[in-house]
Amino acid sequence: MWRCNCGRENTDIGNFCIACGAAKNDVISAQISEDVQWYYYKGSDRCGPVTASEIADLLRIEEIDRKTLVWKSGMTDWIPLNQTALNTLATDVVPPIPMQAVSDKYAWALATVPFLCDFFLSRLNIVGM
Repeated sequence: MWRCNCGRENTDIGNFCIACGAAKNDVISAQISEDVQWYYYKGSDRCGPVTASEIADLLRIEEIDRKTLVWKSGMTDWIPLNQTALNTLATDVVPPIPMQAVSDKYAWALATVPFLCDFFLSRLNIVGM
């Protein structure tokens, strides 16, 4: 989701604002200009002003994340970073591995161990050991 200069929130699917027709890339470029001073909340402290490149550095060293509340002049309230143009700076953050990608062969191997042990122990008792 991206927020246009006109204030409308648009889905990531569209490349133009439905309300005013502004192009998504132009709006985002304008919003993350180095001239813009951003503030952010860390714990209970308000930090800033910082530039967009400083925000990118803070994201990279994991000092802040996409859920960090940010504000700049002209905004009416603090909002999570991922709802602003700054979210594009956080694209290098590696997401967690989806559950479908995790192999379950080890889980199956661990699940069969008790049955195999029981099988072999019962065979040993039949043989007379």
